[in-house]
Amino acid sequence: MLNQRHDNRGKMTMANKPTISQSAFVELYSTIGGAWLEDAYLDPIWNEDDPESITYTEDAQDRFNEITDQLDGILRQFLKVEGDNA
Repeated sequence: MLNQRHDNRGKMTMANKPTISQSAFVELYSTIGGAWLEDAYLDPIWNEDDPESITYTEDAQDRFNEITDQLDGILRQFLKVEGDNA
């Protein structure tokens, strides 16, 4: 559990949030998103047609994007990303 100062309503304020660089933030939500996708997605997720460039299938990429969009919102409740104004 985070041990951060909170305002009088129990919400973390922007001033109290830990700051993370944009590149570290993307790496964080991508790593969590990839693990979430691999654990929860039942269909094959890898397109291995080109052994030089193994990628997510189109459906898996769409689901990964949905997952990381959710993670972005969740993580921003607890972290301030460098360069953000809000």
